[in-house]
Amino acid sequence: PKRTVHDGVLFLARETGTPVVPVAASFSRRLVFRGWDDYWVPLPFNKIVINHGKAIQISRSDSPDEKSMEIKDAVDRVTDGADETAESMAGGTAEALIYFVYNLALFIFFPLILLGLALKHPRTFWDHFWDGFEERLGRYPALSQSGGETVWIHAASLGECRAALPFVAALRREKPALRIIFSSTTINGVTEARRLHLGDTVVFSPLDMSHSVAQALAAFRPRMLLLLESEIWPNWLRAAKNSGATVGILNGRVSERSARRYKLFRRLCRPWMGKIDFVCAREEADAGRFAQIGISKDRIVISGNLKYDLFPWNLNGSGKTEAGWKKGSRPQWVAGSVREGEVSLVLDAYFEARKSVEDLQLVIAPRHLENMAEIETRARAGGLSALRRTEKSKPRWDILIWDTFGDLWQAYREADAAFVGGSLLPFGGQNPIEPASFEKPVIFGPYMENFNEPALALLESGGAVRVRDARELAETIVKIMSDERLRKDLGKKAKGSVDKISGRATRACIEKCLKFL
Repeated sequence: PKRTVHDGVLFLARETGTPVVPVAASFSRRLVFRGWDDYWVPLPFNKIVINHGKAIQISRSDSPDEKSMEIKDAVDRVTDGADETAESMAGGTAEALIYFVYNLALFIFFPLILLGLALKHPRTFWDHFWDGFEERLGRYPALSQSGGETVWIHAASLGECRAALPFVAALRREKPALRIIFSSTTINGVTEARRLHLGDTVVFSPLDMSHSVAQALAAFRPRMLLLLESEIWPNWLRAAKNSGATVGILNGRVSERSARRYKLFRRLCRPWMGKIDFVCAREEADAGRFAQIGISKDRIVISGNLKYDLFPWNLNGSGKTEAGWKKGSRPQWVAGSVREGEVSLVLDAYFEARKSVEDLQLVIAPRHLENMAEIETRARAGGLSALRRTEKSKPRWDILIWDTFGDLWQAYREADAAFVGGSLLPFGGQNPIEPASFEKPVIFGPYMENFNEPALALLESGGAVRVRDARELAETIVKIMSDERLRKDLGKKAKGSVDKISGRATRACIEKCLKFL
């Protein structure tokens, strides 16, 4: 049967002193009948691939089991190689047709999309998209070829740029002579990448049009192209492989919804999925979904999430809280990244907890600032004072609305406990690493699918508490605020959990990349 080595092969080779040569044949067009073994019928107008490996010598002193496994591995390799080559031959015409249709659709619809964006969101178009438009068309100055090898790293937006920071720092330590090109799609991403010095050159990414990516690759001539999370662009992948670059995905992520869509068009997506050399997936579920959408399992490794290696103070040189922001002596908890629909639940929990914890303060950071009016109205109705962080006057307050972005970690650092938003309702949760890294007790709801690994690690270590609703949230806040020993114990366990998983993803990604550099 297929993928099996019989003892008779070993007996003949050992008794005759003749080496075993692994050989495989494959065909670009064939009928396959499935059974205890595959029975192939080559079709007319075929292309045949014959692949062979190195001869394997077998002596009487060799272990039969070890030699059997060695032969099996060798035959598997040449068989897989023959099949892969035959499939690429068969797919040449189909691939060309698929790319033709894709680029025709871009040619027809892209101008209409631009026009719609300019008319419906003129400020977004002129402030965000038009800025760097020449670079988006692939017009970059050519790099000097005397500067050593180049790696091009791309991240879609600000969050992904920040996630790349520990990886970029580690790559520079391992390969100090390497030149790094860093690109992002959004103006916020490019601005942050420049502030964090993520690349020797930081640019806007090219649009996924064949001439744009071809010009970009001709200018940069990278040895490797690394894409963050789920940045899979057909023309970009094809142009990179045609230029001889290795293509990898770091912090690979595919949602269940995206995987279902890809699977519907798996045959159409196969041409560009086959151009990805390796994927460092965040979690086992992501690895499985990458395999489902057409990437070979032997090209996928589970690295962990790079965002878990990024601590807030990495983004701020001093690591100090902003001048003027002081916690004071009153008990205080933070509700961070609270999503629409959760605001009322968090406020319900706060008003309930305040009945038991005297002078309790709440710092609430709504994900969408449109919710600030609701918070202020509820505070007034309850006879409490609400203050926006950006207000110049700093009177006594009961609820502080954190209306700035990118610095929520400062609130976590000052608080007595932290609730991670996006988790009481099915939004997938937010990153619990930030409050845990400051030795704070962490509380979250039942919906933490997007941050499953750190959430489970925190729960298993005893550094976090999962609540089901506003009532349980209020009860937990009262319990933590009323017991200093419990508060410190939860915080220490949370910090210990973070220390165990920090750095793992960066090391795994670096190890994989170095194999190709």
